[in-house]
Amino acid sequence: MINGSPVDPTKTYSIVACERDGDPDSVLCRIKGVTNTRKLGYKLHDVMEEYLAVHLPVSPKIEGRAVATDAMATLLTQVEGVNYLFR
Repeated sequence: MINGSPVDPTKTYSIVACERDGDPDSVLCRIKGVTNTRKLGYKLHDVMEEYLAVHLPVSPKIEGRAVATDAMATLLTQVEGVNYLFR
């Protein structure tokens, strides 16, 4: 859903997504068939650390807006080696 409306398969949408080592350019954050990718030159986790340095504490909650079909529903992150922790 996008703004309460179903995704239109005939439209092109812009997203911000993670990039996993080893995935081809056509796969971003487990999303297949991505085209026109553009790398912005900074990492999501660097942005998270900058945000958290100013906005603490935060209380993340699962809203169900994005679903990983290959992970448990309560998963907040699989990232290791960063200076923050979701609980």
